[in-house]
Amino acid sequence: MASDSKSGSDFNWIIIVLIVMFALWLGRSETQELVDSASPIIPMSGNRESNSSSSDNGEETIIQNSNQSKYQNLVSLELGNARSATEANREYVVISANRRNDDPVNISGWTLKNDSNKIGYNYEGKSIKRRVLKLKLPSQGILMFNPYSKKLGAKKPIILNPGERAIVISGGVPSIGLAVINDSFAVNKCFGYVQDQTSYAFTPSFDNRCPRDNDLPESDYLSQNCLSYINRRPSCHKPEFKDDSNYGTCVDRNCNLDSQCLAFIKKNYSYESCFNRHSRDEDFLVGEWRLFLNQVWELWPNKDETIYLYDPTGKLVDQLDY
Repeated sequence: MASDSKSGSDFNWIIIVLIVMFALWLGRSETQELVDSASPIIPMSGNRESNSSSSDNGEETIIQNSNQSKYQNLVSLELGNARSATEANREYVVISANRRNDDPVNISGWTLKNDSNKIGYNYEGKSIKRRVLKLKLPSQGILMFNPYSKKLGAKKPIILNPGERAIVISGGVPSIGLAVINDSFAVNKCFGYVQDQTSYAFTPSFDNRCPRDNDLPESDYLSQNCLSYINRRPSCHKPEFKDDSNYGTCVDRNCNLDSQCLAFIKKNYSYESCFNRHSRDEDFLVGEWRLFLNQVWELWPNKDETIYLYDPTGKLVDQLDY
């Protein structure tokens, strides 16, 4: 009887052990199902075309919007006067850097294109096909530019800091007297003098808020009559000297200025003097480039056009439809 009792006890223990093992196996199975359901689903190659690539371990790396430039929303394209201008030297579009950008953007060598599907137009009842445009922006421009100097300045990449812009002019600048403008350049706060001295109507025009320089140290020794002329002199204006047989040398029709005053005015109020005095100022550059594509004819029609801006890798940054 004792033997039968012991056998029954052993059998019960075997049953208990089996139940525990079954419970452990069942819990492990449920846990594995939860892990599997939380694991990422990796698509098979062939479900995506050029937007995926295989890594060394056999997994796929998904690349979203492969044609989208990393500069989208950092740089924008604006129409300027492209819809209305009819001359290449006046026509321009604008490339602007978002003022919220964290870093400068180098736009050297970026590309402007038109829409190949919208290049037809009618001329005297005939359908004329416009050329397909693919124009690269200049790779460099003159940062510290003095168009009146033989040393025009070193060329630098076209870099836009946050909030800055580039005026992209279809043509170039014609010969305008002593000023030589054959290269793209960064605009500075003295450039209103160039506009005044050449009488050339730059498009868009430069800001006529040059440093007035009315309180130079030498002005302490000038006559009241001379100071009166200086204080009412228009900003960015280079005084015009003219000899009069009755009154001597006149400046902007002011003929009662003494020789000391005449010398002071001639020395201090021109682009050259403004450049030499202020080129080391922290705010000398105004945050604008003028880039020239040097085309003979206007590029952009007044309607039914799309202008695309591409980065150096050929990816789309922005576009304009009008």
